[in-house]
Amino acid sequence: MWNESNEWQSRDAAEITMVQMTMLNENDIRDYVATGEPMDKAGGYAIQGIASRWIPRIEGCYFNVVGLPVPLVYRMLRECAPQALAEL
Repeated sequence: MWNESNEWQSRDAAEITMVQMTMLNENDIRDYVATGEPMDKAGGYAIQGIASRWIPRIEGCYFNVVGLPVPLVYRMLRECAPQALAEL
């Protein structure tokens, strides 16, 4: 990121989210795959889609599971490159 002094700086961060999924039987899995929904998902399921019926609980950031931990990215921008947020 470019900081306020117009210098490049690198930052690393990680977000951990635990997803609890109920046990699926072979028919559930076969039927879910047949929908096509899991075929382009990194984790093999879409928490925001059909698979949500098998997810009774998550601990952590929902957006991390969907694909991008938005609150973490926002905090990093606010800390390292607040000028980027001023343009929004």
